[in-house]
Amino acid sequence: MDLDRILSLLAQAQVASSHEQRRMAEALCEEMKAGELRSSTVSAAALAAKDKPLEARLFGYSVLHHLVFKRWQEFGSPERTQLIRLALDLVKDVSNGQSETWAVKCKSTALLAETLRQEGPDCWDAILTEVVAGAASGPQQAELGAMVLRWLAEDVTVLNEDIVGDRMQILLKGLLARLPQVLPFLYSMLEAHFGAAVGAANAGNPAVARAHGNTVEAVLSALQAHADWAPVHMLHQHGLLDASMFLVTSSEFRLHAIGFLRQVASRKKMADDGDLFKTAMTKLLECLLATATNILSNPSPDADADEVEYVKRFVDTMAIFGSLHLRTTGDFAHCALFLEQLVQFARHSQLQVAGATIPCWIQLLRENQLQLERPKSDPPNPNQPPDLKLPEGAHQALMEVVGTHMTNLGDKGTVMLGPEGDDLPDGFDSVQDFTEFWVMLRSRMLEMIKYVNWQAPQQAVQALAWLATQAITNINTIGEARALQDMKCIAALEGATSFLEASMTTLPDQCAAHPQVTASLYTIMQQLLGLTWAEPKLVYYYVRLLEAFGRFVGRVQREAGPQLLLRLFSLMETMPVCHDAEGGPSEQWKDNHTARQKVCTGVLGVAKEAAAALAPHLTPIGEMVERLSQEGKVRLMERGALCEAMLIIGNAAGSPAQLAMVLEWVLGPLKSRWTSPAMQQTYSDPGAFLVAYVGIPAPFPGARPPSEARVELISDLRLIERSLRCLPPPTAEAGPAHPFDAHASWVLPPLIGVLRAVHSLWTPSGRALVPASLATTMYQMSPSEASVLMGVRTIERERPHTPPDGTSSAASLAELARDWLKNMRDSGYQIMGLAMSHVPSIFATPGLAQTIHAMFLDHPEWMENRHLRTALRVVLQSLVLHCPLQPQAQCQWVSALVTHLFPHMSARLSEQWARLGATPCTPTPPTAPEGESGSAEVLAERVLRELTREHLGIMQLLVAGGHGTGAYAPFRVRNASGGASGDTAGASALLLTGTSSKNAAAASKVLENVRPAMLEWLLQAHQAAVIDMARMASAAITWPDSEAAHKGLMTCKALVAAVAASVPGSDVLVEVAGGDMFRTAIQGLTLVSNAGHPGEVVALVREILVTVSPRSDTPQRFLASLPAVGPEGLAAFQMTMANTRSEKEQRGHVKRLLLQAGGTQLKAFCSAHLGGRKVMVKGAACDPTSQEMQRRATAHMGGAEEEVGLHPDLL
Repeated sequence: MDLDRILSLLAQAQVASSHEQRRMAEALCEEMKAGELRSSTVSAAALAAKDKPLEARLFGYSVLHHLVFKRWQEFGSPERTQLIRLALDLVKDVSNGQSETWAVKCKSTALLAETLRQEGPDCWDAILTEVVAGAASGPQQAELGAMVLRWLAEDVTVLNEDIVGDRMQILLKGLLARLPQVLPFLYSMLEAHFGAAVGAANAGNPAVARAHGNTVEAVLSALQAHADWAPVHMLHQHGLLDASMFLVTSSEFRLHAIGFLRQVASRKKMADDGDLFKTAMTKLLECLLATATNILSNPSPDADADEVEYVKRFVDTMAIFGSLHLRTTGDFAHCALFLEQLVQFARHSQLQVAGATIPCWIQLLRENQLQLERPKSDPPNPNQPPDLKLPEGAHQALMEVVGTHMTNLGDKGTVMLGPEGDDLPDGFDSVQDFTEFWVMLRSRMLEMIKYVNWQAPQQAVQALAWLATQAITNINTIGEARALQDMKCIAALEGATSFLEASMTTLPDQCAAHPQVTASLYTIMQQLLGLTWAEPKLVYYYVRLLEAFGRFVGRVQREAGPQLLLRLFSLMETMPVCHDAEGGPSEQWKDNHTARQKVCTGVLGVAKEAAAALAPHLTPIGEMVERLSQEGKVRLMERGALCEAMLIIGNAAGSPAQLAMVLEWVLGPLKSRWTSPAMQQTYSDPGAFLVAYVGIPAPFPGARPPSEARVELISDLRLIERSLRCLPPPTAEAGPAHPFDAHASWVLPPLIGVLRAVHSLWTPSGRALVPASLATTMYQMSPSEASVLMGVRTIERERPHTPPDGTSSAASLAELARDWLKNMRDSGYQIMGLAMSHVPSIFATPGLAQTIHAMFLDHPEWMENRHLRTALRVVLQSLVLHCPLQPQAQCQWVSALVTHLFPHMSARLSEQWARLGATPCTPTPPTAPEGESGSAEVLAERVLRELTREHLGIMQLLVAGGHGTGAYAPFRVRNASGGASGDTAGASALLLTGTSSKNAAAASKVLENVRPAMLEWLLQAHQAAVIDMARMASAAITWPDSEAAHKGLMTCKALVAAVAASVPGSDVLVEVAGGDMFRTAIQGLTLVSNAGHPGEVVALVREILVTVSPRSDTPQRFLASLPAVGPEGLAAFQMTMANTRSEKEQRGHVKRLLLQAGGTQLKAFCSAHLGGRKVMVKGAACDPTSQEMQRRATAHMGGAEEEVGLHPDLL
């Protein structure tokens, strides 16, 4: 190549260059990397010479590294030797003369290390000997020698994705074998150059001191590259631990030194380490203790960022050591001092330093908990280190630390973020970084609280009492109004509330063994019950405090249950009811509404925890709820939560009659409205439905409040849903009767009518009733729904507030209609699904099945994918799971689905997947609603994937079993004597050859089955539908969605098992299994998305060959038509299978045949071994991981033409 032209292009491609100049330089780089090997090597070596400009040298090194890394195998043996020598000479050139830039040092040493790794350990001794010898010439030579050792170790142990098979073991052995020479060299370099750096600094020669300092840093970096795998006792024996411990005291090198010690501390003891490992760790413990003493005895109130970073890394090293090795040292005096120092660091003013200790404390508390739970009679295990007892007062100190941090910062750390929430705390790059750090740290501290509650409940309750009293006293002292303006006061209340909630999950269980704990908790509860806070924001935290005592009341202080519940009801009674204000809700309205909602959830929480304690008081509780409702002091949605609490308490009473009475009290007021002729007339006509419930068409000035009917209907639906969720599921002991039986007759028919009215709004005639100005918003997916489907949690943009009962004066009518219709659909589907799973009698209700079928089958073509997905998941899956297995029930409830809905679904999914294409669209990062949540195509594809998975899941339930339990019930094979046999390879080998009818008949006698009743009925009653399902499941294997393909695969396996077991009617599946199913199974192996289950696809191919071959020659003819198989190859394959009895070995034969036929076109096999990554099942609509694996699989194939291949229609 023309070197002058290259230099000219590189000179042009600088910061101020044009786009065309940069493009030419990039094209030149690619040309050299992919061009003629030797010419590119010579040109790149010339560019890397010392007399060339820096840009040219870096370019030359990059090209050389690419050629060595990517094209090493293309070089001959002499050329490889020359390349190694060239790389060594380049390193020597860099080390001679004036100081070089860091980039040149890195690239030159990385090139030499890469050549050594590619060639292997055979050449290392000679080259490393020269590197070590050259290191004695000066600090720069020593620095480069250390860098070579570092890159070589990292290239083998870290950057090793391209190393496969035995080569990794050879390289690791090479590194280990040279440690006796490498480690002494590194120690000598540390000793010599640290002393020289100190001497030069004292002599006033900063340039020389810096050169020697660079060498010390390079050696420490090399040590870090060895610390993860080199035997710890060797690091200790060669003095490297001692040297690093000494360098920790040096302000210049301490960060590098502590990084090496941290890696050593994270090492685990191996079986062959022996006592030398313990000796090394004891030495490390002594160093940590001495350094910690120095830090704690000389605190720096005005520490800079470097000092804080050093302390944080040091404490992190202590925490790692404490978690892994503190018990192994056996020196309990040192251990006690270590824990004392760890407590002091946990009190550190810098939150990051304090937070670094928390993981260690969690591990120590967890180990201590295991020691306490271990039976006293168990003998000590000599192979385990001795138990470590926490020192006296440790639990109390930890509770003080946790309490202090939580009350200083609150739930979200808002104190450190300032009044505006945008102050950046020290040590964090952004407010989000701090928030994420604090949320994680807070969750860990809450975990610590639970452990301390178990191990030292008295100390825990003392800390709890102190925090609660302190927070309450602060607010009562300055007053509620001023407290709301004081961020520290609110933070203290938040922290105390979270502390108490975490404590009350475990402390009540300790009361039986610790009476003092019971007395203390009762005192705290009485203190809380005496509060008279009225400000809504304070009431919110007050209710949380009271709700936390529900477990205490339910398990310990049962007589205090009514008192606790009465206090919550009094809050509901005294707080003003939220009514809409002109111009939209105010901040006071929002705070009051949030507080009232919290009171309702508080009542619900107490009822769940203390239901048995409250059951004797069910009547007065119901009277209280009824009185509040009649006086207008609770709104409809609030009454729903209170009614749910009543049902929970009634369920705990244990009397079916009493539960039925409560349910009648809850649902009774709804019956008159739901059975009225007016409601029937309303939902029977879409136009009347729109007018009555949505307000369309109607003149409105901007936004209008929803009607009373609308509020009542959504409230009624949610109350029915709550009721069904609270009722117990049917059991054999309870019998067929269910409390909801008396209400199903008047609930379900109107509900189905309402849902049919909702469905009809999506038909052309229904859409015509909606004005064009509202239709776009009303029929589109809401931003929150889009975010949920995309799997993204977002902070929704500010919208006019919509209370839970649906009233609003500011939200647009179209948005309200969209949200209300979605809630109606979701609640209606949930009620139907819950009724099918909880109320068995509905399957015997005359005419109900036809009504439900009509609801789904009237307009399935106009239902959107997202709506069908919800219906399939919630309603139809519950129907299939819980439908009785009697033929009459199956005919009534399942026939219409498989004969009408399933064909529609097959056509819909096949058409949409065909339109989508074989390759998913380019992924757009989903972040926020509307235009920010990703393109409409991405969202539509996500919904399509979800719909496909739900439909295939129902097919799998129908075909593969699991009725009533959800369990997979495949066909089993029994041997000739009637015993179960897991190895059918003998029979399958006979069936596979397809050459002897006598052998096939003999083998078929071996196959008996245990039949899933639903599939047997389907094969007798709806053979065409089963064939359609088989084709649908087969096609799913070829769609680029891993989870859907797996569900289709399981369905295919169940159908093939039915054929193998000779289920009556299964003969119709023979041609489908041997034709479409066999072909699509092989075609599925060409997709990267099936890399998660290629073995199951191979198993299906084998089962089809075994099962179908005696009855049809379609699979054999297809295999024989493959270019790389042919008739001769097929005959040899059949003979091999016939002589193999092991089913596992037969699958191996099938896999080898398929690889012979498809080669690297079978990307499912290639991608399963590239990078060790598995295709995500529940990923985004376009899984970046899958596309990356597709790219790597293509790169792995090298783009070369294969001599063998699959049929073009399989690709």
